[in-house]
Amino acid sequence: MMRIFIFSIMAFMLTACGFTPLHGSTSSDVKLSDLQVALAPIRDVQEREAGYYVQQRLLDRIGARDKAKHTVTITPRVTRRRIGVTGNDVASRYDITIQVRYSLTESRTGKVLNEGRVESVSTFGAPNDSFGLIAADTNGTQQAAKELADRLILKLSTYYTQEKANAATP
Repeated sequence: MMRIFIFSIMAFMLTACGFTPLHGSTSSDVKLSDLQVALAPIRDVQEREAGYYVQQRLLDRIGARDKAKHTVTITPRVTRRRIGVTGNDVASRYDITIQVRYSLTESRTGKVLNEGRVESVSTFGAPNDSFGLIAADTNGTQQAAKELADRLILKLSTYYTQEKANAATP
């Protein structure tokens, strides 16, 4: 009985403070579907591949728009680190870290609205054969890119929610 009472009080307090869940109602003015995703020019093949995976995950999650109101430009950086080494000094596990600098701009004017960094790490086991290592590395890169894209969506959603709250405050 006491638990129900405490839960009721907590629920009342959350509604009284203006708490709104980020992934709640679809009637919100936060529209990530009004974004287009651009990949900054990259020379490194591994970073271009990671950027492609991040870009595709973002497009899958928010939809593709050619003439959107805002553009998010991503610049990835990939690092690999050996974390497990056998007695023969051969790596048995790797960490792949993908860090993305992003910039949210107005598509028409180029005015920067928000910018920052997002990072994701994936760990994978390294098989002894080279083809297995390539496959494991690609899978690790894809997993890190998916997580990073989801974190970037969360950052952008937070930005839009704060902007909406600031616009509503007189």
